[in-house]
Amino acid sequence: MIDFLLYTLKTIGIQLLFLIAYQILLSKETFFNANRFYLIGSFIASLIIPLINIKSIDSNSTIENVFNLKEILLVNGEKTSEIQLASNNSINLLKTVETIYIIGFVLFITLLIYKLKKIKERIDNSQIEFHENIKIYRIQNSNEAFSFLNLIFIGQNNTEITTVLQHELTHKNKWHSVDLFLLEIAKTIFWFNPLLWHYQKKLAEVHEYEADAIAVKKNAATYYKSIINQVFQVENFAFTNNFFNESLIKKRIVMLQKSKSKKAMLLKYGIVIPAILISVSLFSNKIYAQTETNEKTTSKEKNEISFSEVDEVPRFLQCENVSKEDAMKCFNEKMMEHITKNFNYPKEAAKKNIQGQVSIQFIIDKEGNIKDIVTHGPVNGELLEKEARRIISLLPKLIPAKHKGKTVNIKYGLPLTFKLQDK
Repeated sequence: MIDFLLYTLKTIGIQLLFLIAYQILLSKETFFNANRFYLIGSFIASLIIPLINIKSIDSNSTIENVFNLKEILLVNGEKTSEIQLASNNSINLLKTVETIYIIGFVLFITLLIYKLKKIKERIDNSQIEFHENIKIYRIQNSNEAFSFLNLIFIGQNNTEITTVLQHELTHKNKWHSVDLFLLEIAKTIFWFNPLLWHYQKKLAEVHEYEADAIAVKKNAATYYKSIINQVFQVENFAFTNNFFNESLIKKRIVMLQKSKSKKAMLLKYGIVIPAILISVSLFSNKIYAQTETNEKTTSKEKNEISFSEVDEVPRFLQCENVSKEDAMKCFNEKMMEHITKNFNYPKEAAKKNIQGQVSIQFIIDKEGNIKDIVTHGPVNGELLEKEARRIISLLPKLIPAKHKGKTVNIKYGLPLTFKLQDK
């Protein structure tokens, strides 16, 4: 669930970047088809970019395969472990978030099903007519006019059938409702993302502008009259293209009277390139790799392998008989137990109110011994680093890791947080 939330936050960041660029540079242009593909393309890009993995060189990378240990706290000067409590609180919070998400998802998917059902009712309660060899559904006692996929609905109270039909044919032929339906599905999955409503609104605007620009060529005077004089009684399904969309009437009339954008303005769409580059730079997954430093060369000479590469991770003696799938979980649990049992907050550090996180890295060699302990802590955190090294040095001899049937040296790292807390 955490990964899903982080992924969604990245998509929101990308969408915000593209929408700002659209609003500032492109929304006033009459390149409606280009604007449509910009909006759809940027939405799809926002879903893909966070999944891209990019290797990045980090010469300062020293801790590999970090195990996220919870905080160790000192309460009233006595040793205490809040590891399990913190873990339980995190689990409870995660369950709460998951429950809220599921409730929202169920509500929105129910709403989507309801909207589809209402369209099905329109189909069942309409009379089929053919106008200029085009099949339309005539809704009884209604002023509605909208299209969905390849279906066109026009209320029986509409008198300007030819004008309305020309407009809705554009929606049908260009499959505009597919764009809106795609956004409707996305709104169901990512219901907590407010930008999806904005995307859908902007796409609906572009669709109407594009349909107006084509339909008005037939008879401009009649078309303007049809837009202005109708009684607007339209049920909004969000993913249908409505002819009589009251909130868009003024914008549509303004856009109809607007002069066509000059072709030179197409250069504005070049904003896509820097927008994509910035999005990839900020929101893609970065895989950090160390440079070919002396430290890395030394690691190769020592035949050190990272946790993620070995066939069998090292084990505490208590984990000897557990399955391969549970070995890592058992290792982490025993590591937590060891730290809890042996942890003592340095008295001098407590007096001086020194606290912070210490990153620890060490080698578990071919015999299962702990060696080459390296620590990196906060400023003035020497006492904390010393305690961290002491705790790790007390680790018992482990069952060594195996790779391709041979025991190997393995590098392991974890952050240990020292925190003082008043009663």
